[in-house]
Amino acid sequence: MKKVHKILILVLLLSISVSLCNAVSAATTVAPSSTASIVSISKGFTVSLKHVDIVSNETGANLVFTLTYNNNTSKSVTLSDYWPKAKSRSGTTFTTKVSSDDKSFDKLSALTSHDITYYSKVSTTTKITDISIDIVKWDFGATSYERRLGTIVIPQGYTNLTAAFQPKNITFNNAAIKTAIKGITANKDASYYNINIPFLLENITNYSVNISNMKFFIVNGRGATYDVVSDDLKNLTIQAKERKIVTLKSAIPITAFTSKMKLVASQSVEADKIDIPRGAYVLPQAKTVSTDVVQYRDYEIKLVGIKRLPWEFQDTVTAEFRLKNKGAVSTTVPSIKSDVYVNGVKLSDNTSTVIFPEKSLDILPQSETQMYVNFKLPYTMKADDIKISLFETNNDQKTAIGELSTKDVNKFTSNTSNVIQSNIVGNRSELRVINSIIQNVNNKKMFYADVELTNTELRPNASSQYIGYLYDASGEYYRVNVSQYKKAISAGGKALISVWGNVPLNFNPVQWKLILGNAVTGQKLSAGEDIPDGGVNYGLININPKEASALQTLEHIPYSAYDLTIKKIRSYLAAEGTGVNGIKLEFSYDLIKDLKIEGASEDLGLLLEIKNNDDIAYSFTKELKVDNADTPNSLKEGQGNTKSIVFEDTDVIYKINKYNDFKLNVYIKSGDQKILIASKAIKWFVENP
Repeated sequence: MKKVHKILILVLLLSISVSLCNAVSAATTVAPSSTASIVSISKGFTVSLKHVDIVSNETGANLVFTLTYNNNTSKSVTLSDYWPKAKSRSGTTFTTKVSSDDKSFDKLSALTSHDITYYSKVSTTTKITDISIDIVKWDFGATSYERRLGTIVIPQGYTNLTAAFQPKNITFNNAAIKTAIKGITANKDASYYNINIPFLLENITNYSVNISNMKFFIVNGRGATYDVVSDDLKNLTIQAKERKIVTLKSAIPITAFTSKMKLVASQSVEADKIDIPRGAYVLPQAKTVSTDVVQYRDYEIKLVGIKRLPWEFQDTVTAEFRLKNKGAVSTTVPSIKSDVYVNGVKLSDNTSTVIFPEKSLDILPQSETQMYVNFKLPYTMKADDIKISLFETNNDQKTAIGELSTKDVNKFTSNTSNVIQSNIVGNRSELRVINSIIQNVNNKKMFYADVELTNTELRPNASSQYIGYLYDASGEYYRVNVSQYKKAISAGGKALISVWGNVPLNFNPVQWKLILGNAVTGQKLSAGEDIPDGGVNYGLININPKEASALQTLEHIPYSAYDLTIKKIRSYLAAEGTGVNGIKLEFSYDLIKDLKIEGASEDLGLLLEIKNNDDIAYSFTKELKVDNADTPNSLKEGQGNTKSIVFEDTDVIYKINKYNDFKLNVYIKSGDQKILIASKAIKWFVENP
């Protein structure tokens, strides 16, 4: 009995002790300085706020913060015993996750420190100063089994910005990097400020660090975000104590170029699909220089930008101009030709083509028309400086207009509306990706997308051909195929075209971008059976292709502009005379077209595959197309249609061992590429519903 009393007294004392500990630690809130705050977890073991930011993206916003754990004790510490909980001023607690790059780090050795980054999904209206961060620990004697050790409070007036031209040490891939903006220049064209920023990256550690996953973006005074690119960062490794100056480039629309802007350096974490800010810098005022405008008679000619993209074994280069009639009367389109200088060396005569793609005979007063200069370069040639010399010809007389130049190429601004607007007069249209998928096959990624093409002209119009590219954050461009819709589309009407192609497996799956432009042949837009030799009027949109996942049914298969259902399937061995010449497949089908779509490209096929379920597993295929004709390889719109097709093969009886069942696979087929979209097991010789 005395032993029981002693145990009860001991339990009571322990409960009182735990309650006192909870009361003391719950009252521990450390007010931060202007850059960080510190919570004392135990004697010699602290956690401090190193960096905090809110990053906007297409799905909302993420609170991203980095905590420094500092162990000045003689023993190692297990970090998984502690975690942060971010919450708003109103008391809302946000789900906090640790960055995938930091998940594996758990033991903090004695007399060392380590940074851990966390992120939380927050509202787009959340401000940094609305946030506080509780540091908690497991405690099974406390309410909810956790004990708050302290709170990091972010004060009013907090800023994570580094002043212009001032250095800032950041942690990147577990290395200390000294950074700073070293200057800024801007070239203003008709639509954008094209910014160049020399940026310092100095490795102040004693080991090398790979910087290739460092990303930058610019945020203007209204919170809008703009991509920053740099060829210097590709595969960049900085050796110990090495100093590098990289050139950062961005294109900011003129209407978005505000007085208060910041540059953010971040680390891309593909596993989490987030960018972790590592440093933020006040963007200084830039001196604007313009070498992209010339005045000629009543014309103002502006060089809008240059695009350099792959074209077979070369690169195609497109210089885009706007030619404005500043006079009081209409003028005809002048006869302009061009010479091209690359790195100060003139290309051979007649190697560039001047293109006026718009269907207009004259230019109205104070109106403008589009003009392009296209030429080819070896893909291995580095073009640091491109100059376009324009001149007018009249009866063999050559009159100089002016020389326009730029060192910046491939300035694309992402379109958040998911629509590319083609504003070429006479061929105005909108392109919208409505579906995109990828599939990994044979050490490559296969890409496919359905693109809705809308005629925005006031009259029916036969669309020009299009060319396309896929582009990722590494700076690589890959040419893709674009099908053609050859019929006229009514005013405001829609048609469906397809985009498909292959890219390497290491193509960045986080940031897919699709570029589409009007194809040209010679000096005009490509149409009909023309073979394109270049492109103009490129637009870019961000896309998010999904991994292809085949339906396990043959009902309501999405195929181009149609909904396809295949039913009442029966298979036979096809006989010819006394022999067998293949497999006969009979079925009923419904092929229902989307009424909003006038038609779809004829280039897209539907591939049926019979793959037998035996040890040989031989496959028999047949390609079909929608053309509403009563031919062996055609499908027609409507409900309750029937079809009988033969998979010809005189050796079929040697390729099938068992006649139990087979897989009927349905593929989208574009060129030599196929993507599985539906599959179902079918029994031989009987009707399958």
